[in-house]
Amino acid sequence: MLTAEACKAKGMQVPHLSITTIKALQSITPPRAIVNNPIDLSSEYSIKHYKDVLAVVLNDNNVDIAIVIYIPQIPQLSEDFTNVIREMVPEYKQKGKLLVTSFLGLSGARVELNSQEKGFVPSFAFPESTANTLARVLEFSQRLKKPVGNVPKFTDINKEKAELIIKSALEKAGTTQIWLDAEAILGLFECYGINFVTLRLAKTPAEAIASATEIGYP
Repeated sequence: MLTAEACKAKGMQVPHLSITTIKALQSITPPRAIVNNPIDLSSEYSIKHYKDVLAVVLNDNNVDIAIVIYIPQIPQLSEDFTNVIREMVPEYKQKGKLLVTSFLGLSGARVELNSQEKGFVPSFAFPESTANTLARVLEFSQRLKKPVGNVPKFTDINKEKAELIIKSALEKAGTTQIWLDAEAILGLFECYGINFVTLRLAKTPAEAIASATEIGYP
């Protein structure tokens, strides 16, 4: 329930399972199990129930991602659970669906799920971590669906002049780091068509008057 609420809070949908899926789950889960989404196998579960439920949920068209939550109690059962996940991963991949796990409170459990033959199954210690990661994955997938767009080509760029300004500044600096002066910066802006407030460097009052006359007084 916590994971479902965390996913909702991140903008993801927790879908309703189909009638076919619910009926199939009712026939294979313990009597006290909750077969609506999120599914709760109750305390009467067995490791086999996890495998059977994953197989049924896999064929529900409303489901894109299956989050399997397990509370590690007995080391041997944890290993059995890991084996079930490893066995189901290829089937989920074949259908283009994501399978992630959460060994509650045990962040290192994900190492056990790493398999070069069957890939890597993400595992998280807390519901919030699961929801946060899936939200990022969803955001990235939606970004990939957006149009790539076109990089504009500017015909009025004077790249050669810009390179000369940079080269001149570097030659004057030698091995020391410097800041470009105002004149060089404005020169670069001009090379790339960036409009900027007209600037003149005046070293004497006469030069200041002449520049102000040329630019125009306020």
